[in-house]
Amino acid sequence: MFVGPEVHIGTDEYNKKESEQFRHFTNHYLNFVSKYGKTPRLWGSLKVMTGETPVDLTGNVVSAWNYNWMDVNTCLKAGAKVVNLCDWLLYLVPSVNYYHDFLDYQWLYESWMPEMMKKDDPKVEKRHPNFLGAMLAVWNDRVGNGISQQDVHVRTFPALQVVCEKMWKGENAEHVSYAQFKALCQSTPEAPGVNLLAKVPQRTILTDIGKEVTLSGTDVVTTSVDEIGYPYAVEFEICPDSIPNIDAILFKGPHSEFITNWQNTGKFAFRRDGYEFVFHAYRLPVEKWTKIRIEGDIKGTSLFVDGQLLERLEGRIGEVFNVKHQRKDRIWYQETLIFPLKQLGDTQMGFNGKVKNLICTPR
Repeated sequence: MFVGPEVHIGTDEYNKKESEQFRHFTNHYLNFVSKYGKTPRLWGSLKVMTGETPVDLTGNVVSAWNYNWMDVNTCLKAGAKVVNLCDWLLYLVPSVNYYHDFLDYQWLYESWMPEMMKKDDPKVEKRHPNFLGAMLAVWNDRVGNGISQQDVHVRTFPALQVVCEKMWKGENAEHVSYAQFKALCQSTPEAPGVNLLAKVPQRTILTDIGKEVTLSGTDVVTTSVDEIGYPYAVEFEICPDSIPNIDAILFKGPHSEFITNWQNTGKFAFRRDGYEFVFHAYRLPVEKWTKIRIEGDIKGTSLFVDGQLLERLEGRIGEVFNVKHQRKDRIWYQETLIFPLKQLGDTQMGFNGKVKNLICTPR
C-alpha cells in the first residue's frame, strides 16, 4: 500500500481541548510507522497542542504549515526534518475570500526565502541540515464553485515556477529582475508536448477569410488550434439553418464544448468539467448572419454580438451549507472558459448551418 519511503499520519487542526489525546495519537503513529522502516511525515501542530504526553519528532518530517501552530524554527529545535508549507504565503485556494487565489509572485521572487513563513519572519539558519525546503499547496475548498482543472493549473504553474526558482537559486532577484524572470517564464513551455495553459502565440485565422464552412449536424471540421487560454478573443460569423439542432456543438476541444440553441432557446452556452454555463441575454436568430465575439480571462467570459457587449459571466454568488460549523457560507462561481477550437461541429450533436471568418487572438 505504501511504496514510498514516507507515510503521512495527518495531525492537522485538531480540537485544542483534546490536546493530550492528540499528542498520544501522534506519538503512537510515529512509533507505529517507524517500526515498519518508514519515515513518518506529519502536519506541524504541537506548538498549539501542548500537554504532558511526550512526542518525539527527532528524524521525522514535519510540514510547517502555519506560523502559530508550528513554525520552522520550532520544528527544527524539536529535531524534526522540516518542509515549509506556510499557509499565508504558499496556500492557493481558488475563488474564495481567504488565502490566495493567486500567489504574490513578485514578492515571493524578490523578498521570500524558502525558510520564511511570514513577511516579517526572523531569518532561520540557512543551510540547516534538517531543513528540506518548501512547497506550495492547492486546496479546492469550495466544491461546486465552477473552478476547472485548467483554472487550477493556471494558478499553480506560475507559482511552481517562482517557488522552484527560489529553492534552486535562492537570492537571485539582485541578478535577474522580476520582469526578466516573468518574461522568461512566459516563453518557457510547461513540458515537452504539454500546453494546458492553451497558449496561442499570435492571432490565428482558422478558416479562410470570406469562405463559408457548411455544417449539416454530423460534420466535423478540424482547425490548427486545439484551444486558446486566457486572456483571449474568439471571433466568428454564424448563420444557423431554419430548424437548428438543439444543444448543438459548435466548437469542441480537449476539455470543453461551446454550444448553440441551448435547450431550444437560441442561447449560447458552454460545458466543461461537469459544469454548464449559459449566456441568457441573447437568442441567436436563424437564417441570418450574425457576428459573434467571445472574450475570456481568468475571472470570466464575455459575449459580444455585432460589436456590442451583451453579457459578462462573472461575479455570481451563491450559498453552500457548512456542515462543520452549521452555517451557510458564500460561494463565488468561476464562469470561465479556455475556449475550445479543435473542431467545428460534431458527428452526433453538431451544429447545422454556416460559419465563416473564425479568428482567435491572444490578448
